[in-house]
Amino acid sequence: MNQVEPKRHLFNHVFSQLSCEWEELQKENTTSCAQMKTLSGKLLKLLSSSDLYRRELLQKQENIKVLFQIVEVFCTKDQQITQNILESVYLACSPDSRVSCLAEVGLLSLLFNCLNKVAANVSILQNNILSIDTLALCHALIAKLALKEKKFATICRLSGALKSTILLLKLSTSDKMNLVSVDVLRLNATSSVNCTLMIKEGIVTILQSIILSCGHRKCQILKKSLDLLSTICKLENGVKKAIRTGLMKQLLNIYKSWHKWDLKNSHVAVRKSVLHSIIACLMFPIGSKAFIDEEGFKTIYLLGLEQLDRPDTDVLIKASILILRKCFVQKIPLRSLWSLYNFPLPQSSHFVETENFLPVLTVNGDEIEEENVYKDTHVNISIYDYMNFMPELKENKELHSQHNVHKQKYSGKDLDEEIKQENSPFRHISSFLINPTFDYLSPNQPEPLLERKPYLLRYKIFEDFQRIIFPDTIINRTVFDLDELTHETYLSSNSADCENESLKPDKYIGNLKPNLKTHSSLRSLSGPIQLEMIKKDPLIFESRFESGNLRKAIQVRSYEYDLLLNADINTSGHHQWFYFQISNMEPNVSYRFNIINCEKANSQFNFGMQPLLYSMRLSQRGQGWIRAGTNICYYKNFYVKDLSSHKHYHTATFTISFPHAKDTCYLAYHYPYTYSLLKNHLQHIKDFLSPSIFYCQQVLCSSLAGNKVPLVTITSKEIDEKEKVYVFLTARVHPGETNSSWIMKGILDFLTSNSEEACSLRSAVVFKIVPMLNPDGVINGCHRCSLSGQDLNRKWKQPDAVLHPSIYHTKSFLKYLASIDKKPEIFVDFHGHSRKKNIFMYGCRDVSLSESLSSLQLNSKCSNSMCHDIELLPKILSQETPCFSLSQCNFLVDKSKESTARVVCYSEIGIRKSYTMESTYCGMDQGTYKGHHIGTDRLERMGRDFCLALEKFFVLSDVI
Repeated sequence: MNQVEPKRHLFNHVFSQLSCEWEELQKENTTSCAQMKTLSGKLLKLLSSSDLYRRELLQKQENIKVLFQIVEVFCTKDQQITQNILESVYLACSPDSRVSCLAEVGLLSLLFNCLNKVAANVSILQNNILSIDTLALCHALIAKLALKEKKFATICRLSGALKSTILLLKLSTSDKMNLVSVDVLRLNATSSVNCTLMIKEGIVTILQSIILSCGHRKCQILKKSLDLLSTICKLENGVKKAIRTGLMKQLLNIYKSWHKWDLKNSHVAVRKSVLHSIIACLMFPIGSKAFIDEEGFKTIYLLGLEQLDRPDTDVLIKASILILRKCFVQKIPLRSLWSLYNFPLPQSSHFVETENFLPVLTVNGDEIEEENVYKDTHVNISIYDYMNFMPELKENKELHSQHNVHKQKYSGKDLDEEIKQENSPFRHISSFLINPTFDYLSPNQPEPLLERKPYLLRYKIFEDFQRIIFPDTIINRTVFDLDELTHETYLSSNSADCENESLKPDKYIGNLKPNLKTHSSLRSLSGPIQLEMIKKDPLIFESRFESGNLRKAIQVRSYEYDLLLNADINTSGHHQWFYFQISNMEPNVSYRFNIINCEKANSQFNFGMQPLLYSMRLSQRGQGWIRAGTNICYYKNFYVKDLSSHKHYHTATFTISFPHAKDTCYLAYHYPYTYSLLKNHLQHIKDFLSPSIFYCQQVLCSSLAGNKVPLVTITSKEIDEKEKVYVFLTARVHPGETNSSWIMKGILDFLTSNSEEACSLRSAVVFKIVPMLNPDGVINGCHRCSLSGQDLNRKWKQPDAVLHPSIYHTKSFLKYLASIDKKPEIFVDFHGHSRKKNIFMYGCRDVSLSESLSSLQLNSKCSNSMCHDIELLPKILSQETPCFSLSQCNFLVDKSKESTARVVCYSEIGIRKSYTMESTYCGMDQGTYKGHHIGTDRLERMGRDFCLALEKFFVLSDVI
C-alpha cells in the first residue's frame, strides 16, 4: 500500500499539471504550447510503465473528457500532442474489457469529428503535419468503441465519418493505416445502406488496388480486405462494379498464386477469403458468367483435386464445393417432381370437436341417446363400432357375438383369394415377384458400424463434378424408368393383342402400382430406352412390388448408377425410403449407386450406417437381410427442384460388390416389414395361441384404398377384466419407419408367449394394439404420408373421418375408452428416427412440473404419486436394455408437435403417460452394443424389453 500511494500521487500531479495548462490555453485562446507537449509526453511515459496508472486514468470520466477535448483542438494543429494523448487512451483501454469506460462518455462522436477535420483539409496529409500513425490510432480506437455501440454503422454514416474514412484510405500508402481503416469499414458493412454508400464512394476500386499490392507477405491486410470485398459483393451494384474492373480474373489469379506459394498450408485463412469473395460474386448472373468465361470452374476443380489428401485444407474443399455447386445448377432428371402415382381423394368431411363425445346413434333404426356423443353427419357410426372393440368385457361377449360385422377372417392365407375378388379391399396390394421380407433373418451378432472415413466425402463430390468437366466419360443411359413403364402399361392395356392381363389399368385403382405377375426384361420394352448402345450389360432394376420404391435408374458409368426415388403419393417430396430389386450383375465387381434426390440435410449414412442387402442365392443357405456397402456417404449435390430454387437435393452413395453372377438381390433403406408380413404374423399368432390367453383380432376401419386396419386385444382369461388397467399401443403411422413394426412384432410375440412375466402382465393389463396405422403407405412404398398426401401423425388434433380414417377411429376409440372409465394408463406410439442413434422416448410434461426421479430407487416400492411420474417408464427401460438412452429422452412439448398422437392423447384425452418411442435406423453409441448396427433381432428384443419394463412399472405402481 505504501508503494501504491506515491505512484498515484505522481500520476495525479502530472495530470493536474496537464489540466491546468489546458485551462490556461483555453483562457488565452491559443493552440501553441511547448509545455503541453512535455506534459502529454510525461503522461504517455507513466501509462506505458505501469497498469496502475492506466487504471487510475479511467477512474474518473472527467479525465477522459479533458484528454479528448485536447485531441479535438490539436488534431489538425500539433501532431505530437495528438499522438501522445491518443496512444495514452489506447493503452488505458487495453484489455478490451475497459472500453466501456470510454463508450459511456460519448467519445465516439469526438473521434468522428477529428476524422472529419482531417478529411476536410487533405493538405494536412500531404504536408505531413498529422502523421499516419496518429490516424491509425484514431481508427483503432473507433474500432474498439464500435463493439459497444449498437447503432455504430448509422452514427458513423450520419456523422460523415464513413466518407472521411474512405477518403483517408484512398490517400493512404501505409499498411498500418490501411489495416485499421479496413477494420472500421468492415464494421460499417453490417449495414446495407452503408455498403451502398461505400460502393458509390469507390470502395471496390480502392480494395482492388490494396489487394493487388499485398503480394504474399501482407497477409493480414489482404485477408481483411478480401472479407470486406466479399461483403460488398453481396449487393448487385458491388458485383457489377467489381466484375467490370476485372475482379474475377484477379481473384482466380490470386488463388492460383497462393496455391503454388503456400505449400505448407500456413495461410489457409487467406485462401479461404479469396474463395468466399468468389462465392459472393456467384450470387448474381454477371458473376457466374465472368467465372465461366475465365474458366473458373476448371481452375477450382483441378486445384481442389490437389488438396483432397490434405486434412488442413478442409475449409478450402468445402468452399470449392460450394463454388462448383453454385456455378453448375441442374434440374432433377424427372418429368415431374410429383409422385408418379396419384390417388383421387373422396370429398372429405370435417371433424368437429364438441364437448360431448358420442352422438345420437341409431341401432336398427331406433334412436338411442347417450350422455357422451360425438357428431359427424358424414359418417354412419353405430355404438357397436366401439362396443365391439371391447370383447374382453364379459358383459359384452354375448353382444359381441351378435354384432360380429367387424370380426372378419383376417389372415395371410386369404390374401390370394381376396385379390381375385373384383371388389376386394386388397386389390391395391401389388403382388410381388419374390417377397424377401418373409425371410427376415438377420445376423445373431450385431454388425459393427462402418468406420467413418473423413476424406471420403470430398472424393465422392469431386467425382460428381468430374462428369461436368469430362462429359465424354459419362454413359448417361436410362435403364429403368417407371414413367416409361407406366406409359407402356397403358398402351398395352388398350391393345387387342395384349397378352399380360396383369398390366391392364383396371387391375389397379387410382393409378396405384400395377400387379406384375412375371419379371419382364427391360430389353423387351419399346420406347426411348436404348440399352444396346451401352458397352456393358446393365443391371436390371425392379420396384413394382409391395413396399417397393425406385422410380428411375440411370447408368452414368459402366458400374455406376444414379437412382431416383418416387415421392409419396399425392406429394412432391418425402424421398427417403428405398426398396428395389437388382439382377443381371457381374460377380465381384464394385457397383456404385447414387440416390440423388434425397431431401434431408444430413443422414446416418455419414455416421456408419449401411443399407440392407438380401440375396436370393445366399437365402438358400439360411442368410437373410444383411448390412452391406462400402464407401458410403451423404452430401448435397448440384440438383435442384427447379432452376430458380436454391434448395439442393442430397445424394446418398454407396458401393456394393455382389458375390454371385446372375443373382437376384434386393436393396433397402431398412429391414422391410410389409402389410402382408403383418397379416401372416397375426395369423401365425392365432394358429399357435395358448388357450389361457385372451386374443382377439378385429378390423378397426378400412383405409382410403380399402385395406383393413387391424386392432388386436390381448389379456388373460382368468381374472375379472374390470380390475385391469389398459395400455394402448400404435405403430407405423409413417410407412418408412419399418423399425417400429419390428419392435411391435417383438411386443406381440412376448405378450402371446407363455413366459412368467407375460402371464403376470396379461393378468393385470388389457392391451389394445393397432400395429399398422397406415397400411396404404406401407403397401405403396411411401416414406411418411398416406394416400391423402398428408402426414397422419400431424392430423390427430382434427382428423377427418374420410381422409384419415385410421387416425379418426383410433382417436374416437380412445375417447370412448375414457368415457366408460377405461382410459389407458399408458399410450405409446412407435416411430423410427433417421438422424439419431439409440432408442429413446418423448413424453409430455408441463413446463411448470418440477417432479424428478433422480433419487428414485427402482428396486423398492414407491408411492403412487412417484410411480405415476412420466419419467419412470423411460428410466426403467434404460436399466432393462442397453439400447435405450435416457439422456436422449425429452419430455417438453414443442409447438410443432401439438397435433401428434402423444400430445393429443395427453392434452385432449388426459393420458398423462403418453409417449413416442423413437428407434434408430442405424445403431448404438452407448452401452453393450456401442458401435454396432441395430438388427431385427435387437428390435424384437426391444419389444420384449419394453414389456418387461411395463411389468416392473406396474409392480412399482401396485397394479401387479
